[in-house]
Parts: sequence; C-alpha cells; structure tokens
Amino acid sequence: MLTRITLVLALVAGLLSIPAPAKAATVYDMVFPVVGAVQFDNTWGNARSGGRRHRGTDIMADKMLPVVAAADGVVDWVHDGGRKDCCALGIVHDDGWESWYIHLNNDTPGTDDGSGWGFAPGITEGSRVEAGQLIGWVGDSGNAEHTLPHVHFELHRPDGTAINPYHSLMAATPAAFPTIPGRDRADVAAELSAAVYPTGSTSVVLAPALTNALTPVVPGARPGLAPVLLTESTTISDATLAEIVRLKPTVILIVGGADVISDGVLASIQAVSTALAIRVNGPSLVNDVTTPVGAIPGPVR
Repeated sequence: MLTRITLVLALVAGLLSIPAPAKAATVYDMVFPVVGAVQFDNTWGNARSGGRRHRGTDIMADKMLPVVAAADGVVDWVHDGGRKDCCALGIVHDDGWESWYIHLNNDTPGTDDGSGWGFAPGITEGSRVEAGQLIGWVGDSGNAEHTLPHVHFELHRPDGTAINPYHSLMAATPAAFPTIPGRDRADVAAELSAAVYPTGSTSVVLAPALTNALTPVVPGARPGLAPVLLTESTTISDATLAEIVRLKPTVILIVGGADVISDGVLASIQAVSTALAIRVNGPSLVNDVTTPVGAIPGPVR
C-alpha cells in the first residue's frame, strides 16, 4: 500500500512539474520592410546602453537599400532633426497597429557625411502610404552612426504596447520593387535618379522594367553608386530618355541581351546620348519578379 501511495504522489508531483505550454508568438500580417538582402535575429529584450532593453528587430542591410511601408496607413510622426535623431518615422496602420522605422539614411550616397535626406519624396507627417510603398533608405543615422547600417523595426499594438516583431518579419510577404502611387516603374526610377543625382552621374544602369533585382556582378549597380533606370523590352519612355540626357553619363550598362532590351531601345538611347553603351549579360540579369530590387538609391537635400 505504501509503495502504491508513493507512486501516486510521485506521478502527481511529476504532473505538477510539467511546464505550461509556451504562449504562441504574435504574428502580424505585413510586407517585409526592407527590399533586398538582409540579416536579422531575435534580439528582443537584449540589453542596450543606459539600462535599456531592445524593443524591436535590427534588420541589417547595405546602406541605401529601399525601406517600404509594412502596411497601409498614415505617417504619424517623422524625426528629421539632424544627426541626433534623423532619420526615423512611424506609420499608424489602418487597423490601428503601428510600425516604426529607425536609423534611416542621412548621408549623401557613398559617404557618411550626415548631409543626406532619409525620406522618400512626399513622405511627411500625415502622408497616406500603401504597403510596399517606398518611404526611405537603410542607413546609420541617430545613435547608429558607429554601427553597421540597419533599420531598427518596431511593431506596436493599437493600445501602444510594443511586441516582438521578429516572428512577424519571418512570416512577412517579401517586398518587391518599391512603389510610388500613381507612377509606373520606369517613372519611379527616373524620379528617384533625379532626386539622388541632381548634378548628374558618370555611369547609369539600365535594366528591364520587370526585373526586381540586380546581382552584385553588375558593375556600378551597388546601392548608392549609380542610378538605376528601367525600360520596357522594345520601347523606352520619354521620362527615362530625359533622365539619361540630364545625367550626362559616359557609360551606360545595359542589363541583358537584345532579347531582353532590344537594339531599338539602344538606338533610341544613342540618338540622345554619346555615352558608351555596354551590355551586361548572363548571370548579371535576374528575371525572377519575386526577387526584390537592391540598387535604387535615395534622395539628398
């Protein structure tokens, strides 16, 4: 009898010692906020300077990669006060949730001068944005000046409570070519080029309009080093041609063979520019439209 009682007590003690099931992580349905190759880890709650705890996820990426809105909403606040707190913004989503984007670029492309502008054209407090819309570029502004470029991303419930965004980022829809409402891809590329390179550029990359990414083997296509313009296969827009004329490049890198960007397009370019046109073929071209673009630079003041 004693042995049986002891066995029962042991079983009860064992049941009581079984840990409660872990609470399921909150996963918010959204678009991934950075376009291009990134690295990030679950650093929620990690210690930070001044006794702080990390309340977001640091998305490590090359400087000048596009940052896009994670969901439809309205820009609630913008910090643009110089090197101290530039550049960051918060978006209140239509469902009441809020996303924050901190350490956006504040440098002239290719430098660390603190003289750049971290927000896409038209992004101010009160601006209406759509999921996937361009809002800025990866940088190292604020207290991230001496770290690798990244975006500190936060998610807040409608009641203001910050949640760990890591699981939502893992499940997020990959961001594609950044959008600006009312513009087609070629016009967006030309507009961004004009904002970034007001005095021109010695080189230009011309890619197919349906291409969402350029691999690093394309010379000059690294973020912030050359404007990337887009074209249809057999026709090139007046906006793209006008931007080529304004930039006055000495070299134009054509991404793809004649079956991708036709000789007719090349002839249209040569009619308005004396630049040396060089085709870059083979592995330099990425046709997978699900692959995000990583070579659209951002504007400067």
